[in-house]
Amino acid sequence: MEQAVADVSGERMMSTIRDLEAFGSRAFYLPSSLDAAAYIYDRLEQLGLYVTYQYFSVQDFAAVNVVATLNGTSEGAPQYLFGAHFDSENMFADTYSEGENYSAPGADDDASGVAAVIELATLMAGMEFENTVKFVAFDAEEYGFDQIGGLKGSAHFASVEKAAKARYAGTAILDMIGWKQGSDNVAFGIVNVDNDRMAMATEDSVERFGIDLTFT
Repeated sequence: MEQAVADVSGERMMSTIRDLEAFGSRAFYLPSSLDAAAYIYDRLEQLGLYVTYQYFSVQDFAAVNVVATLNGTSEGAPQYLFGAHFDSENMFADTYSEGENYSAPGADDDASGVAAVIELATLMAGMEFENTVKFVAFDAEEYGFDQIGGLKGSAHFASVEKAAKARYAGTAILDMIGWKQGSDNVAFGIVNVDNDRMAMATEDSVERFGIDLTFT
């Protein structure tokens, strides 16, 4: 664990964010969104993970999640999930044509989360776990100017997993983790159960490894 924490590379994460920014916009209805998905796919595949595209549609637009799997040693053990959305949206775009011409680099929302997911995959790919771990980049999570997007990628992924009767011991969805107000490093964990094990482990790790972060 200590070595994994020491191997976390902020420089590598910033490089990932810059790569995602370079697509200009990753609005789910633009071809650049599919190009961004291909970039994420390649990054995860290079780690030796089993990577798949998970296609779905939002009205007449093709969208895609990227799912990478690190198989665990126990087939029956529940899984863990680390996820983030890779699509971005310019709030001033009122039409699809404007969306094509307006920049939406989405460095914080949510290239920062995607960079963290890829970094976690990078650190964990060479390790062995009892539980299978999935690293997922979701598309079509931003609502968009006409409200037809919005949580579409995660909803599609959840429906596929439910149909497969997949069991999860914990999930962590990383969103806007690059945003900072003032001089303090603060992260908020939103949980749906008391004493969430992953949230508690995160809080313990911040103290254990002396990380300059207030996690609440």
